[in-house]
Parts: sequence; C-alpha cells; structure tokens
Amino acid sequence: MRKIHMKGAWRWLVAAGAVFVPAPVLGAMTIPHTFTAGTPIKAAEMNENFAAIEEELDKKQEKPASGAFMTSATGNSGYVAATCDTGGCDRSMTFNSTGQLNTVTRQSVGNYKVSLPGLGVACQGICLALTGIPQVTAFGNNSHYCKVKNWVTVNADGTAHVDVACYNASGTAVDSNFTLLYVN
Repeated sequence: MRKIHMKGAWRWLVAAGAVFVPAPVLGAMTIPHTFTAGTPIKAAEMNENFAAIEEELDKKQEKPASGAFMTSATGNSGYVAATCDTGGCDRSMTFNSTGQLNTVTRQSVGNYKVSLPGLGVACQGICLALTGIPQVTAFGNNSHYCKVKNWVTVNADGTAHVDVACYNASGTAVDSNFTLLYVN
C-alpha cells in the first residue's frame, strides 16, 4: 500500500472535488480543459486544470484543511479512493465528515458496495427521503469506467450505501480502481 502524505493531499482533494463538484458550488471559475468519457486525458491538460483550481483558491485566500472542500449545507460528506482487484479493495484515501470509517466491499467482479456511516438518514418504519449525491469515476492506466448503480440513504443506522459498477471499454464488468465523492 502506498502511503499518502496529508501535508500536500489537500491540493489533490481540491482538484478531485472540482472534477466532481458542479460549477455553481465552485463559483464563476473557468477550467481550461474538459474531458469526454472514453477519450484519453493528457497529464499536462489535467495539471493545467489543477493549476487553475489552485490559482482560484489562492485568489480567494481560502486554503481548506484536508477534506474541508467537501462540506455541504448540512456538513455531511465523504470521499473514498479505492484500489481494487480480485482480492478486494484497499482504501488508499478516505474521508468522512462524521469521523467514522468508510468501507468498500467487493461484491463480485466490477461490483462494489461503499458504505459511508453517518452520511445517510437514520429512520425506522416508512420514510421517504433522498439525500446525498454520489459521484464515481475510475482511475488508472486503462480505459475502465465506473458508474453509480444505486444508492440507499435512509435506513436504521444512518449509513449511506452506494453500489458502484465498473466496466472495461467493451462494457464487460471488470475490477477497477475508483474514487467516490458523496455530498449531502
């Protein structure tokens, strides 16, 4: 397992958040490059996007603490970077605004359940509520892609559960590394 040093991790987290967080959350900001699913991303273009995000943050003179950019109106949010193979998943980086531990469980080839304790709605009986927005993407040197299959946020223990499915370019289920951002 590769160690991640949190001293500089906030920059990576902010950049990842900008990729997944809608523009209204970031304000009037121009990102130099946009990417289309299924096309290669050049490292130089991604680095230019990261630099633009960092520059915008510097202008605002708001350097968030690690994970702080992910807070929402309710303050509930979480993040997982998972490295997965046939043996399961390693959570190389995780954040949960409630301080609890997120988990990733491999269900079958290319199918995972991400559990984010405290980020759902605790309810017993009949409850109608849809809270939180999960966003997922594959990462690595391949053409894999992942998507949210389903998410359940109302249950007895208040844990948000997100089902993730990952595929190769031909649409076949495949074990893949992925990141998941959940904002409530």
